[in-house]
Amino acid sequence: MLVYRGEEAARLREFLEADPRTGRPGPRLAVISGAAGMGKTELLHTIAEFAAANRVTVVSAVAAPTEQDLPYAVLEQLQQGVPAEPGPKPGQEQEHRTDPPGRPEAAAPSAPAAPASQVPLRVLSELTRGFGAPAAAGRVLITVDDIQFADAQSRQVLEYLLRNSGFSGLSVVVTEGPAPTGEAFCADAAPEAGRVLRMRLGPLGVEDVGRLLADQLPAAEATHLAPDFHRATGGNPMLLKALAADQLLPSAARRGGGTPQAGDLFRQAALRCAQRSGDYALAVARGLALLREPPTSPNVSLLLSVEDRTIRSAAAALEDAGILCGRRFRHEAMGEAVLDDLSTEEAARLHYCAAKLLHQSGADPVRVATQLLAQDLRGPVDEAWVWEVLQEAARQAPAGGEPDFAVRCLQMAERCCRDEPTRLSIRAQLAELNWGHQPATAAQQVRSLALPARDGRLPISYTLRLVPKLMWYGYVDEATAALRLASTTAAETHAPRLDDEVRATRLQVAGTYPDALTENDRAPYAEQRPEREAATASVSTAATESAATETTATAPMLTKPTPTKSTESHPAPTALSPTASAPTASASTASASTASAPTKPAPGAAARARVRVFGALNSVLGLRSESTAVADAEQILRSTMLTETTVEMLLAALGALILSDLLASSARWCDRLLGQARGKRALAMLMAIRAHIFLRQGNLTAAVERAEASLARLPAHGWGVGIGLPLSALVEARTRMGHHEAAAELLERPVPDAMFRTRYGLSYLHARAALQLQTGRHHAALADFMRCGELMMAWGMDSPALVPWRTGAAQTWLRLQDSERAAALVEDELSRTHPKHLRTRGAALRVLAATRPLPQRPALLEEAVRLLRDAGDSYTMALAMTDLGHAYKRLGAPAKGRGLVRQAGQMADICGAYEPFRAPQPVAARVAPARVAPAGPGALPEGPEPTSGAGIRAEEALTEAERRVARLAALGHTNREISSKLFITVSTVEQHLTRVYRKINIRRRQDLPTTLDFDVADCA
Repeated sequence: MLVYRGEEAARLREFLEADPRTGRPGPRLAVISGAAGMGKTELLHTIAEFAAANRVTVVSAVAAPTEQDLPYAVLEQLQQGVPAEPGPKPGQEQEHRTDPPGRPEAAAPSAPAAPASQVPLRVLSELTRGFGAPAAAGRVLITVDDIQFADAQSRQVLEYLLRNSGFSGLSVVVTEGPAPTGEAFCADAAPEAGRVLRMRLGPLGVEDVGRLLADQLPAAEATHLAPDFHRATGGNPMLLKALAADQLLPSAARRGGGTPQAGDLFRQAALRCAQRSGDYALAVARGLALLREPPTSPNVSLLLSVEDRTIRSAAAALEDAGILCGRRFRHEAMGEAVLDDLSTEEAARLHYCAAKLLHQSGADPVRVATQLLAQDLRGPVDEAWVWEVLQEAARQAPAGGEPDFAVRCLQMAERCCRDEPTRLSIRAQLAELNWGHQPATAAQQVRSLALPARDGRLPISYTLRLVPKLMWYGYVDEATAALRLASTTAAETHAPRLDDEVRATRLQVAGTYPDALTENDRAPYAEQRPEREAATASVSTAATESAATETTATAPMLTKPTPTKSTESHPAPTALSPTASAPTASASTASASTASAPTKPAPGAAARARVRVFGALNSVLGLRSESTAVADAEQILRSTMLTETTVEMLLAALGALILSDLLASSARWCDRLLGQARGKRALAMLMAIRAHIFLRQGNLTAAVERAEASLARLPAHGWGVGIGLPLSALVEARTRMGHHEAAAELLERPVPDAMFRTRYGLSYLHARAALQLQTGRHHAALADFMRCGELMMAWGMDSPALVPWRTGAAQTWLRLQDSERAAALVEDELSRTHPKHLRTRGAALRVLAATRPLPQRPALLEEAVRLLRDAGDSYTMALAMTDLGHAYKRLGAPAKGRGLVRQAGQMADICGAYEPFRAPQPVAARVAPARVAPAGPGALPEGPEPTSGAGIRAEEALTEAERRVARLAALGHTNREISSKLFITVSTVEQHLTRVYRKINIRRRQDLPTTLDFDVADCA
């Protein structure tokens, strides 16, 4: 029983049950019409079952489009259901005379021949007698599904039966969809005296949809989903059932609202509805799906070579079937279904024709390119508009956030293009696009363009944009040659915009790849500095001589040493909130949140903006003097939106702020850009820069997290020489945290040799030197620090804010007990540091204090603490506070000193520097034993330590058990907690503490030092 066609079924039953004596004698006809999928067949089956249950003889047939040209195809199906009297079978009329029975045979030749589709009268009479006997004996119901596809002979026989008034017990019920010829079945039969019933099935309403869904889905869910299903199908029962069945599949994505998820069943149903909606309906549906234009568009008619009237008629049939709703498909899967049914060849032809029509009508290049991509052209084509449209579509696509689409456009354009220079330009565009989203893929494309760029076969604009990419992947010589050629060409053309592009590229190269340019190349854009002061030269010579005497092998200047691993174990880091105070030295630290909305610069303005921002970066690097560097950088950040073409500018602006020690401001801008970044390379670079900001702020845990996320974002070969940026941050953060083993493993990763010709290589060398210093390889550390200095002075970027190599070398000399050389280096560092660079000055003052007599240290260290607090560097401030606390204790103020040391320890714990005051250990056993410094990471020698009465260090007089108890007590644990951790009695804890107080000469628990030398892991 049809729950959604109950009213129609009742009307049909009433019609068929009526007493034939109440009306005119003769058979009855019921025609059920409607669009495809409206339930005509189901209703027909329901009526046939009802008739059979009431002892009515039912004979059925189904007409098919493939049998429409076969004479008597439908009639043969009908005759199989009734016992026919002996007589001719359908198709045997050729053996009979065509004249009526009883007519003289001689008259036959003069009779005109009947048309092929006409059934001779005698045959009609004899064929219909087969239905006479059953109709006379009882009632007969003939059903024909899809009568519009019936052959002409069968239709003629059925119409003859219906006109015969002697067959009062005969009923005929047919279903009729959109007729291919436009002729309805028995169109001239009037509904007279109750003998003819015409019924048209329309779409279901929302309530009927809910009742239908209730057969397949829970009642509550069916009611809830009914409006969405009705909207997606137009109330077409066939589409509704298929869509509901798709929701029951295990793979279906169930949704609480909106458009239901379509599956294969729904797609097949939509295709059948389109096929059964008329001769041209499927073709029109395909044209609309291809062009995505309304049926009234001239392009649809041109694409299909069909008249507008036919298209409108087909579109109306599709709308009746629930496929279309006005100008669009009700569900996107419907358009996909009618296109997927096309053969590969036909689909390619239609897509190309659609692309050409759209191009000729001036359509958006992205729409045209979509058609070309669907065709998937594989070889060169003769029509230049093809690759021109694809290039234009690729230029427009990134703005819409579709990089994959743009890549596909350029890939096809390169395949289709026959012109060599144009093809090289397209490849350069493809490399530039992949540079941001697929850096690993871009490496191959950049490599293939190195020779054409050097030989001048690329347009100058593409060459200039390619130069930094060539250098990124290590093709320094090719990039330099290409840059020189582009500079010569620009000088000859005298184009201001081109000159700005050349200047911007030179400044970009000078700030990141300074080794690639000669002094003459840099001269117009860089301030030349003296190569080296005499004092620095003597320090370098001394470092070389000292390194030669080291028993441990040291690495070459531009290659990595093989770091050794430590057997230390370290507790897992914990998360912390970033701690940074806004610098007070400059008004340029205005909040990024109050900045004006960024805009994309115009082409000419973009070149000038690049000159401005790369000039600002070079200024803080020391390559030239410009007092407005910070203001220029922040102006670029405020006025420039983040795109793939502006990433380098914005990274340079961030670099200028970081190197100016404006950590809070740079952090805000970096976080804002991270929220906007979409490309893989932009995200990875911004994460690496954020890691360096966290590192300079002392937030070691966050620095590690960001650096590791940055490395995970790109594969190693996609990083190029830039791998030094995240690696240096990660190695230095791990070193400060005491994770020497992990830091050493990071240094074992292969890096390109060309990296050491960049400022990324300087950061890497400095991080490596810091690890070597903390693991006792003092001479190797000194060699790396001094190598940094040699490169920076040679490149003209000897800025302490970039790499404080003098401070690092001074720390190393202090470990080697040469305070005179250490003092000379750090004083030189301070003389080169701008007063506004608070963090750099604070770190240098801390090291300077270690070279001064004890009474002079507190003043320097207090100033260092103040500067570092203002700069927002928590970790280095903790080190300075520790040094200050030790100085006060040695100067006779132990309480004040212990308070500072305890406070510094707490701050170091927050930073993630676990046990920052423990004596450093060499990394693994691969390094020869080295002298261990008396304090932890970054700690400096302070002269004689307090000793016990036996003349040795007080802490060394403690037994291992006493040190464990004392350390836990100093960390604030109660005696009972210590007892539980060490598995000893509370009485034993008290005895140990009593002996500790006596040995180190204190009276109370609060005076316990936090610098007791043992691994806290032993106390767990």
